[in-house]
Amino acid sequence: MDDKEIELLIEKKVAEAKLEVTEKRFHYLIWIAGAMLAIFGAILPFWMTNRSSDKVDSALSQMKQDMKYSSQDLRTDTRTSSEQLDKAIQSIRSDLRAEIDGQSRNFGSVSEKVDKEIQRMQTQFKELAGTQLRKPALECLSGGSSLEGKTLNISPAHENIVIDIKNTGDAPAKTIRIRLYTNIISEGRYLTGNNTRWFVLPSSDEPNYKYAFETQSFPLDPKDLLTVDFNLVLSEYHNIKPDNYPALVKLFYEQPEPRKYFFSINISGI
Repeated sequence: MDDKEIELLIEKKVAEAKLEVTEKRFHYLIWIAGAMLAIFGAILPFWMTNRSSDKVDSALSQMKQDMKYSSQDLRTDTRTSSEQLDKAIQSIRSDLRAEIDGQSRNFGSVSEKVDKEIQRMQTQFKELAGTQLRKPALECLSGGSSLEGKTLNISPAHENIVIDIKNTGDAPAKTIRIRLYTNIISEGRYLTGNNTRWFVLPSSDEPNYKYAFETQSFPLDPKDLLTVDFNLVLSEYHNIKPDNYPALVKLFYEQPEPRKYFFSINISGI
């Protein structure tokens, strides 16, 4: 209960006491006027009334004093309770701050672990992405440069042609097929090589060439070189004439379309 409520309570009690005294005085006056008592009989009740009024005033004064002490005690208790509440709040804040600090340290440790794991995953992803983006790239070479547009010579003294296949990409070529197309062929329709085994195909898928031959190779790592060769034994060609004859090489590997190299075979010395 605050000071204002205490004062209102005191005023209410005082008003009730005064009203009670006034009623008593009024009653006594009626008795005096109605009964026409003697002076002694009239004075005595009046004196008693005043005495009662004094008692009431004294009681009210004591009540006010008691209320004042109660108010002071209440303020003292309130101050003590407030101090205790402040101490409790400070204690709770200290405990909460310590808990937050502990969680912050734990969070920092967890955050560091998470960062390291993310970095590790990013590194693995880059390596994996790099691996996925790597591709083989086969090049058909003759004499160290591209076979495209070159003329390779065949004569009775030199009946073997050598072609190099190089992987210039950054990933292995796992499945390699080399297909050779020509219009020059022996009557037996076969093609031989010193180090390469050729297989004749039933038909040619290139309309400008009558015959097609194919050979397969083991996987070729990046920057590695593969050598294939074929022989044209001129003594087996009865009606062949010295001239330039078109030829084609196709490279099949891990690409949607094969790579094509057009070149010519020059026959001379016969």
